[in-house]
Amino acid sequence: MAAIPAPRLDTQAMDDTVRRYINGIAPENRPLFDRIHLLVLEAHPDAAVVLSYQIPTYKLGQRRLFVGAWRHGISI
Repeated sequence: MAAIPAPRLDTQAMDDTVRRYINGIAPENRPLFDRIHLLVLEAHPDAAVVLSYQIPTYKLGQRRLFVGAWRHGISI
C-alpha cells in the first residue's frame, strides 16, 4: 500500500525566516516535515512557529518542540 502524501502547508501566516527554511527543505523530506507540522498544529493550534537554533520551533507556553530538516531526514 502506498503512503498517502501529506498536504502542503500554508506558509503565508509564518514569519519570513521560518517560511524560507521550510521552502528550502529538500523535496524528499518535505512531505514528512509537512505532516509533522500539521499534526503539531492540529493538536495545538495556538502554538507559535518561530526559528530558534536555526530550525523551526513550536512554542506553547514554556514548552518547545524543535523540528529540523537535514539531508538524511527530519529530527524532532
